[in-house]
Amino acid sequence: FEHSTLSGSRKYPAKSLFFNLSARTYNTYMNAGTYNFMTTYPVASMSEAQLLKYADYYTDSCLNPMVYEDESIFMEEAWRYAKESEDSPLYLAGTVYSEMQGAMDISAWADLNFKKNMLPGSTYANESGGLPNEILKLSWQDMKDYHSAYYHPSNSITVIYGKIEDRQGFLDLLDGYFSGYDRVEYNIQDANYNPIRESVSMSCPFGLAEGADTENGSYIDYGFLLGNLPKEECFKLDMLTTLLNDSGSVFSRRMKDEFPSADYGCYYDFSGPEVFVEFYAQGVGEDEAERFRELVDSSMEQIYEEGFDAAAVDAIAASTVLDVMLMTESSSVGVRIIPTLLYYYYGMGDLYAFMDYVEALNSFKDYYEDGTLSDCMKAYLMECDRRALVTTYPVAGLKDQEDAALLAELADKEASMSAGELAAIIARTAAMDEEKEDDSSEYVKQLQAVTVDNLPVEVRIYDYSDEVGADGVRRMDVYASVNGVGTANVLLDAGGLHFGQLQYFKLFTTLLGELDTTEHSYEELSALITRYLYNGDIKVSLMYDEEGECLPYLRAEFTALDEDLKGGYDLLSELIFKTDFSDTVKLKNLISGFKNSLKRSINAEPYIAQMRRAMSYSTDVNAYYDYVNYLPYYDFLSEIEAKMESNPNEVADNLIAVQEYFNNSSGAVLAYAGSKESAAVN
Repeated sequence: FEHSTLSGSRKYPAKSLFFNLSARTYNTYMNAGTYNFMTTYPVASMSEAQLLKYADYYTDSCLNPMVYEDESIFMEEAWRYAKESEDSPLYLAGTVYSEMQGAMDISAWADLNFKKNMLPGSTYANESGGLPNEILKLSWQDMKDYHSAYYHPSNSITVIYGKIEDRQGFLDLLDGYFSGYDRVEYNIQDANYNPIRESVSMSCPFGLAEGADTENGSYIDYGFLLGNLPKEECFKLDMLTTLLNDSGSVFSRRMKDEFPSADYGCYYDFSGPEVFVEFYAQGVGEDEAERFRELVDSSMEQIYEEGFDAAAVDAIAASTVLDVMLMTESSSVGVRIIPTLLYYYYGMGDLYAFMDYVEALNSFKDYYEDGTLSDCMKAYLMECDRRALVTTYPVAGLKDQEDAALLAELADKEASMSAGELAAIIARTAAMDEEKEDDSSEYVKQLQAVTVDNLPVEVRIYDYSDEVGADGVRRMDVYASVNGVGTANVLLDAGGLHFGQLQYFKLFTTLLGELDTTEHSYEELSALITRYLYNGDIKVSLMYDEEGECLPYLRAEFTALDEDLKGGYDLLSELIFKTDFSDTVKLKNLISGFKNSLKRSINAEPYIAQMRRAMSYSTDVNAYYDYVNYLPYYDFLSEIEAKMESNPNEVADNLIAVQEYFNNSSGAVLAYAGSKESAAVN
């Protein structure tokens, strides 16, 4: 219903209004989002008067959508039969139907298969966007009945965030809509949920085209069902899974050793009928579920016996301090915090649960030191007797069979239709495909509180310094109104690398932090990176000079408290200049993992790779970017994966050559943003 809601309303009956408001009015964010148990309609503006206009538009759209009177909205947004001409075949169309066909890749199906087995019968075990075959069962009347049942002020919450001067204006607007409704008590139950009583195991096929590569293409999900827990216990599970996810944890180290080509992790979820914790592995063999289960179980046993790594706890605690400190520094803070606040509210039944969670983070180190997190892992995971182990595996050729079955079904449907019915579908298809006249101009003007003539102009002048030292390094400091924290950027000129080194340059940046250095092991580095390189990233960065020529850099950036700044720079230097490439066995495993991860990424969104290939013909920057990120880079990883079998030292030597190239200050730029006091520390 989310799509149809913003396709015109009683007060603003224009189907194209949402997109024209988004493009032609003074907003910083306009969207809508559907979750498993709520739908949100966030909108933001830097003008309070404009936000009030948006509030009117969104509220009227939610409560009085035009879809009640106009069936074509259902057909456009949900699904419909379509046919171009008498000679063309019948097919299916519709915005959401088409979107979900693309969205339901093997990753999405793996998640859904897991939830269907972990939480059978629950509404949470449904796809919130709708499965394509289920969307086809939906009728216009179903959509109207859904709105009548759930879109009521008593079943809503409205949150306004920002420096609001006229609060009464917003309250009066909302009261104008809400006062026309009687209060209704909602007690929405997950009536069909049938909790599992014992552990379950399941394998589910996913269709790929004939000839598709299925090697290491399976997804494994292993979950622990924990019942209804108070929010305080959920907060502990959040901290526990954060520790288990740390790249230096026993679980992570063993995954890298035993499943080197896999993506993996764990998380907890409180939004369903029961809380659960899930471990997952993506990009593994179809028959490896038991091996993954054993790895997870034995990793927790080892952690319980040996304890969590103290350095990792300290690092995560320091990172958490920065999380809280920088929470309101985002340019889109309102539209980020409000959905999170509501997610915690609806999931935990407490309006202030998210704020309590932020406060609970202060107990992270205490929970480690007094054994709370270890006890939590033992009680909720190690001793859990309701588990689900679900494998989703690819089957080449199954997609062709599914497509053929759908085409046959459509052919049978077409054969059953009368000539008049088919003629009506052809006419409707032509009408929907033709370019529509803009029906929203009048309403855009009504809803436009800010125009070009009265557009607020705010110019912020930041003090900065920009100088080149005797060492040839350009140092730039920008002074911001923050205390005790800043962000550093280091740019090392990569313009002197020759063409044959460019993809090795990309690989070099990706390997940093994944291998030992001459001073620390990978396990030690993991805690150090979390501790000192908050939001850290080392990557290939491409810029233009004044003549439009491509300027490639190795770019390293991180955020740090003033007292951690030196530690951050020291660690950055160690990673770039002292990473050890001599362990060719681990190097080979990492390269294989990068290749398989990139394959999954391209398969999930092939249009991105196609778009990047097309754009590569437009500019040098786009050509460079495609060469080190998409199909050419995949070919490179495949080639050097094979070379690691025949001549691994050649690959290592090429990486060392890139490393040695950067070990100079020529063309280097150091940029820092923070207070003047922090800049002085920098």
